[in-house]
This record gives sequence, structure tokens and C-alpha cells, in this order.
Amino acid sequence: MLRRTSTAASFECNAVLDTVALCVTLAAVIKSFRSKALKRLWVRNDAGGLRPDWEPKVRRLLSRLDAATAPGDLDIPGSGFHAMTGNLAGRYALTVSRNWRLTFAFEGADAAELDLEDYHG
Repeated sequence: MLRRTSTAASFECNAVLDTVALCVTLAAVIKSFRSKALKRLWVRNDAGGLRPDWEPKVRRLLSRLDAATAPGDLDIPGSGFHAMTGNLAGRYALTVSRNWRLTFAFEGADAAELDLEDYHG
């Protein structure tokens, strides 16, 4: 045990250190990709597989997905966020352009199986 006392003017500080605590911050991450173009953009910063006019929006959406810990974190005005139904239940979508959506699932606090698809087509 280490005991330390400091006195400065009328201020006295006593500190006792006998245990070290380790704090771990759990961060949400993007766990997996279905789309090679999305994975290439996220991992290699290479937008070659995307339409150039979609790149800025897709980057923003990927960053939001990386920070999100639950699907509801992505339900912000203008995102087109919605839960999918039917055989796609358990997945969610964000609007990229017209019929194109960035679709994903959540595994715990992590976004998974990200895809870029035209599921209305």
C-alpha cells in the first residue's frame, strides 16, 4: 500500500493506493459484411465498388453503424431507418438512394451482415 500526503496552503490531500482498477470500454463495431463493396470501403478506404455519388452518404452510414449499440440508435430523421418484415425480419435498413438500402442485422451490440441492396427491385 502506498500512502501519500500533500499539503499546499490550507489544502490537504490524502490518497491511499492499494488496488489498481482496470476499466474496459466495450465499443460497438461492424462485425461482418455481405457486400464486398462496403467491406472494401470500410477496411481499405477504397470506394471503387460504389457509385461515386453514393460514397459520402455510405461513409456516414457506416460510421453511424460502427458507433451504434442498438438498432434504435440509427433512427434519426432523414435516414429512412426501418425494421424489415417477412422473410427479412430481424434485419434493418437505411436509405442510400431511391430503392437502394444499406441493410444489416445486430448481433448483441454489433452491426453485422451489412449489405447494399435494391430489395424493392
